[in-house]
Amino acid sequence: MKQQIRDWLVEQFGDDEALLAEIDTRYRADFEAGLAPLRDAVRQGDLAAVRAKAHALKGMALTVGDRDMAAQMLALEQLGAAGDAARLPEAATRLADAESAWKDGLSGR
Repeated sequence: MKQQIRDWLVEQFGDDEALLAEIDTRYRADFEAGLAPLRDAVRQGDLAAVRAKAHALKGMALTVGDRDMAAQMLALEQLGAAGDAARLPEAATRLADAESAWKDGLSGR
């Protein structure tokens, strides 16, 4: 678990290791599951879906205090909301960066 997330969760819920582990496990699973539909939306050029999927993932990230990932998802959400198909390559790049950051965070880097 990234230290930023752990610190935030401890502030909210205390230092109950079992609870922290459960929250971390659920966040990882739910966020990972949410990345595939976002990836599909980018690939299909569906900017409305990019906005909606990124918004949902941003909310998930904020729920556990993952401010870095929430910022990545906000950028994608705003890109989708702009509705400019010419920005799809930018969306793909941002998503790849977000996924890379996500995997780095899981490994504790």
